[in-house]
Amino acid sequence: MHYVINKLKSQIEKQKATLLDDEGSLSIESLLSSDKFQSIINNCRSFRSRFYTPFVTLILFIRQVLSPDKSCKNTVATFLASVSTEDNNNIPSSNTGPYCKARQKLPIETLESLVKLSGDSLSKSSNARWKIYNREVKLIDGTSLTMADSEENQSRYPQHDAQKAGAGFPIMRLVAIMSLTTGGIIDYAVGAYKGKGTGEHALLRQIKDSIHKDDIVMGDQYFPCFFVMGDLQSIGADGIFKAHSQRKYDFRKGRKLGSKNHLVIWKKPHKPDWMTQETYDSYPDQMTVREFKIKGEVYVTTFQDHKKYNKVALANHYKQRWHIRCEPWSAKHGVSRPR
Repeated sequence: MHYVINKLKSQIEKQKATLLDDEGSLSIESLLSSDKFQSIINNCRSFRSRFYTPFVTLILFIRQVLSPDKSCKNTVATFLASVSTEDNNNIPSSNTGPYCKARQKLPIETLESLVKLSGDSLSKSSNARWKIYNREVKLIDGTSLTMADSEENQSRYPQHDAQKAGAGFPIMRLVAIMSLTTGGIIDYAVGAYKGKGTGEHALLRQIKDSIHKDDIVMGDQYFPCFFVMGDLQSIGADGIFKAHSQRKYDFRKGRKLGSKNHLVIWKKPHKPDWMTQETYDSYPDQMTVREFKIKGEVYVTTFQDHKKYNKVALANHYKQRWHIRCEPWSAKHGVSRPR
């Protein structure tokens, strides 16, 4: 386990070095220079700074996050070293203020569009051998991020209740849909760590349009609730999930498919506070779901044909979602907050 994690971390570091190599064909600048990315960046509102254009600012921001030294001072110094001009009057100041202001002006919508475009582009160019049953596999998972301790962040993303005022950082909850094939983020939603409509189910519903017909979705035990399973069935997608530990599973009931393997009826629970009545009423009163147990673990799935989709194969496919913990989230933990 540790060997695999260390190997993945080593691969991440190599990928970061490749992106930071200005001379390489896969540098940040070369990747963002494509027509599709440029069309999004060009839609940014104009910046007053003639040096820190949206394109330059975005490149520097990404470099800052990926670099070992994440200070704004180092980022600006690196930029100045790359500027070549005979007119000293046209060299930007070493003051970090203009860069920081330009970074603050980058529209969130632009960054979101770039993330979605990159994830979509990666998926379209991915190797088909990573697909399951010749279908696209999407992983869903949630995490939390600490943020800079500002009044605005504390107001929008309050710190944990257990922390004393002034002794903690704002916390953001994030739920992402990722590609098993590429590890790239396809879509994501963020919210406060606590409060109405900020749970993982509510955030997932905000981005469920990124799940398409015939997709296979995998996630941990927090996702296989009535409403998520209902969404997948209405979309025409399928899901494989680790079962929630607090739910009781009685394999003596339902339609038996084999040892510790059955179809069972789930009844619609009470309406969550964050869900509108109209949305709640759109779900059926009950649905059929398959549950099975293997090697002490219970799984929940929409794959009801036990002959075509045997439980051993489904459990093995689910194990591949383990990489979700090692790839995107390892990158997150390996990146500290820019200063």
